[in-house]
Amino acid sequence: MSGLIGYATNWLAITMLFKPVHKGPIFGQGLTPRQKIKIAERLAKTISSELLHPYLISEYVHRSAFIQHYKNLWVLRTKNILSNEGFRIEIQQIILELIIRIINKDEFRFNIPSSI
Repeated sequence: MSGLIGYATNWLAITMLFKPVHKGPIFGQGLTPRQKIKIAERLAKTISSELLHPYLISEYVHRSAFIQHYKNLWVLRTKNILSNEGFRIEIQQIILELIIRIINKDEFRFNIPSSI
């Protein structure tokens, strides 16, 4: 019996808060749809001041050592990539091709004597 009473009161409370979306002749529009702008403003203010405050985010980032962890990870991966002989040969080849392409342009060759 108490479960049925609890269900009924919860249903009534939710109905009074959220429904009807369109204004009715007896119960009106419902509390939440009628006050949605005020609720949105207060929710945004609370989230920005309590949950997403820059100081709190900064404190969390420093306490969690998040930046240091990913910095170390980045350095380690960069060292691994740079120590890979195949990668180094490929980069050298790309740079050599780029230099050759620049030198072979007529614009580059004609501007060399004027800059000397």
